[in-house]
Amino acid sequence: MSFSGRLTEFIPKKPMTLQRESTTKRTALLCLKIAGGASWTMAYREAIRDAQESGQSDLPASAMTFNLVWEAIYTAGGIAKWKKLDFEDRVQTVLNGVWLSCDLRLCLELSEELKSKKFAFVTAALYNLALLALLPPEEAARVAAFWQNLGFSAYVALFQQSTAEEVFARQRFALLRAIGTAIPTITSGLARGIEPAYLVPGIGCACFDLITLGKGYEAIRRADDEAHEATCLERKSMS
Repeated sequence: MSFSGRLTEFIPKKPMTLQRESTTKRTALLCLKIAGGASWTMAYREAIRDAQESGQSDLPASAMTFNLVWEAIYTAGGIAKWKKLDFEDRVQTVLNGVWLSCDLRLCLELSEELKSKKFAFVTAALYNLALLALLPPEEAARVAAFWQNLGFSAYVALFQQSTAEEVFARQRFALLRAIGTAIPTITSGLARGIEPAYLVPGIGCACFDLITLGKGYEAIRRADDEAHEATCLERKSMS
């Protein structure tokens, strides 16, 4: 069996938004989609604020390129097919556009850091176009997003070098991003049937995000302990 044949075995045979579902279930899933989208939007706003204050990015530069390419492709695709989209897919297109505008603003704040990432942009484009060649656009979008988020979460949890102060500063961003990734794992990987192509990377993201959050809370605990120790020493010196 070809690679594309093996890949499509794990993808839903019918687009998720075309499955027969009760109005209540579709409404609940739409609310979850909006909540997940809002979490990612707030994470982007946090990243923009941090970039403006410190000149450093909460996102690795390569992750920014992959996000930007994905958002550009699927925002443009959604706009081009707007009249043919159902309401849920239109909401997703709007969210894609909001994220794209946030990412563009973040890229402007960190333009110097991205100048050396031309190869990452090319790789991101090839990655997304390859999936579009193998899968229907709706499924290609989900698969691409989940697996690139898994790579990002793994890198941040295992390899990103940060000082305790940087880990502490990124904690709110990490929490919002974790929520924004966990919600589509539920809606795409579980709520509409168990779908390994979404569930496996989604669970992986959750595990790595918990590691990152654990590092952040450990940094907060150490900072509190050091502050308490400093206060005690100051009181002793005054007595």
